[in-house]
Amino acid sequence: MQRSGPVFFFLCLSLLFAGCIQPDGSGISDQHPAVFTGGSNLTVYFISVGQGDSILVRSPAGKTLLIDAGPASSSSGLVSFLHEENVSSLDILLATHSHEDHIGGMPAVLAAFPVGEVIYNGFPGNTTYYERFMKTVAKKKIPLTNVTAGDTISLDPVLSISVLNPRKTYFDDPNNNSVVLRLVYRNVSFLFAGDAAQGAESAMLANGDNLSATVLKVGHHGDSRSTGTQFLRAVHPEIAVIEAGYKNDHHNPSNKTLNRFRAANVTIYRTDLNGTVMIDTDGTNLWVSTMQDSPALVLPVPENAAAATAS
Repeated sequence: MQRSGPVFFFLCLSLLFAGCIQPDGSGISDQHPAVFTGGSNLTVYFISVGQGDSILVRSPAGKTLLIDAGPASSSSGLVSFLHEENVSSLDILLATHSHEDHIGGMPAVLAAFPVGEVIYNGFPGNTTYYERFMKTVAKKKIPLTNVTAGDTISLDPVLSISVLNPRKTYFDDPNNNSVVLRLVYRNVSFLFAGDAAQGAESAMLANGDNLSATVLKVGHHGDSRSTGTQFLRAVHPEIAVIEAGYKNDHHNPSNKTLNRFRAANVTIYRTDLNGTVMIDTDGTNLWVSTMQDSPALVLPVPENAAAATAS
């Protein structure tokens, strides 16, 4: 798959969230660091894989973590995207839970890249997609680790990655057993909510977990049963990223969820409208770019989609 040029739109933010302020206080900088070359920056790609999730985390030291791999139907596009972004191996491949829209692409990723470790929630699935995923991990003899709330993940010494979910006692709903991660780099934080619904959100709130995050990967594709008002108040994000398929059958994201973000004055990015969303940070400033020709964005993108959603 060929892409004519990945970056279509940039937004520069500081942790004051009034733009990247010049040393003399004169306003927003139009300078942007080299965003695809690592260095001292953390880069997070929310990859457009249709109705599913896939997130690539590239640490300042060049370590790689892939959270979910989207549905099987988007696996070739995902693999191509990773190659185009010069990914040659994955230090960690993490499956938030066993649903196909999160693990369907795992066998293709495992076939295409050496993987150092596979992490999952320890809750078995009962689908052919889950069985194929686990058989591939076993065949390749990749270390397999299950995590629960209170664990940490080691990727790069400058990053803190905490596991906030699942609980040690599992929910009946597999979505509520999603691995939820809070990643901190200096003054910037990300909360990756998987498909956690309000049951898991209530458990995290009751546990007193630190949920605050600069950037929230919205739970369950923006479904109305996720990102409840109290949870959103605790996270208090400046940016929300929703991974969903264009005009998907589930009608995600829900208008109820979108309205909660609007009421909280949160900037929204959506892979169904913006394509792949990339956030680059030096730990103080954030640079956001979107790629509207990225994988699985198979239907025409509405005109001015970026302007409509980044408000």
